[in-house]
Amino acid sequence: FESCVPETRFRLRLTLEATDVHVKRRPGGGASRPTRAARRTLRSPYPKGMPRVLITGFDPMPGAPADSSSDAVRILAETWHGEAELVARRLAVNFDEAPRRLRASIAKHLPDAVIVVASAPGAAELRVERLAVNLDDAEAPDVAGNRPVDQPVVPGGENALWTTLPTKDIVAALTQRGLPARASMSPGSDVPNHVFYAMQRELSEWGVPS
Repeated sequence: FESCVPETRFRLRLTLEATDVHVKRRPGGGASRPTRAARRTLRSPYPKGMPRVLITGFDPMPGAPADSSSDAVRILAETWHGEAELVARRLAVNFDEAPRRLRASIAKHLPDAVIVVASAPGAAELRVERLAVNLDDAEAPDVAGNRPVDQPVVPGGENALWTTLPTKDIVAALTQRGLPARASMSPGSDVPNHVFYAMQRELSEWGVPS
C-alpha cells in the first residue's frame, strides 16, 4: 500500500481506525511465518495479542526543511491510542537504501500489516494507491544521485502487483468523515513505487496486508 498525502497529518488515524485488516497465513509447505504468539514475545509496551502495524514515511530531500509524510507518521505515532501497536519508521529517498530499511524494520518488528506513506506536492486529496508497477523511471535523482530511467524494479518480475489492503473501504471511510480521498491506480515510477513494488513482492507470500 502506498498513500500519497497532501499536507495532512491526522487523516492517517482515521484510515487505521476505520479499516479492519485481516492477516492471512501462508498455505502449507515450506517455512512458515512466525505466529502472532511468537511475535508477541518481542519487547512491547502493548497488551499481548494486539496487532502490530508498521507505518513509514520518507525523509526530506536535501535542502527541504521537512516532508509531510514523515511529519504525518511522526505525529500519528505520538498521538496514537488505537487498538493496534503502531511502529513508525522513516525511509530514505533512495532507490537502494529505502527497501533495505523497510526490510530491516519488517524483520525486526514482524508486523501484521504494513503501510507506506509518501507526499505528493500539490495533491488536493489523500490518494490510496492500488498498483505497484515494475518500473523505475525517476523524474529527478534520489539523495544518492541515482536516477534510473526505464529500468525494472526487479528484472524478470511481474509487470505489476496489487495492494492487499482494502483500497475502496479505506477511501469510503475517509470520505464518510469528510476527508477528500480517492483510489489511485499507481504512485508513478519513483522511489515510493520502487518501495511499494519491493514490499508487495516480498510480503505477498506471507499474507501480510500491505
